Amino acid sequence: MEDIISRTPLITNDAAVFGLLMALLMLIFKTATDVRFSKFYKIIPALLLCYFLPSLFSTLGIISPGWIEFDAAITHLTNLGHAVSHIDTIAALKQFVAENPGLESELKPFIKKSQLYFMASRYLLPASLILLTLSINLKAVFKLGPKALTMFFAATFGIIIGGPLAILI
Repeated sequence: MEDIISRTPLITNDAAVFGLLMALLMLIFKTATDVRFSKFYKIIPALLLCYFLPSLFSTLGIISPGWIEFDAAITHLTNLGHAVSHIDTIAALKQFVAENPGLESELKPFIKKSQLYFMASRYLLPASLILLTLSINLKAVFKLGPKALTMFFAATFGIIIGGPLAILI
């Protein structure tokens, strides 16, 4: 139940959500390079919009990473004999389920989760990082000198060791 953050969103198909987000990013980056929008992007950075607008879509119920088919779940609980007429929010439903052990398994068929984050973090992010590092000018990096390179490799080593160490702790 902790994955649920909303009722059924307007768009539940992961492919459609992905298309919507890619179109939104394309629109942001296209307008960021347009002279007509230069004053707007001096005030509001494009990167801020890339984070803010998808979260706004989630807040407005257009997309969601995790949701419950609320009305169907309430109907199912009513059919099981529970008095749920007072439940009208996700928070109230979560509270009711927490107070009644065993109900979470009854509601599993109504709980849905987007797999878009999983796909993006496993496939798109590594590919993007590889494409990002392809443009690195190694000659310019080596010209930075030994102090800068030592700091770079120390930070890299710290990240490589720090992640697993943090998980262990």
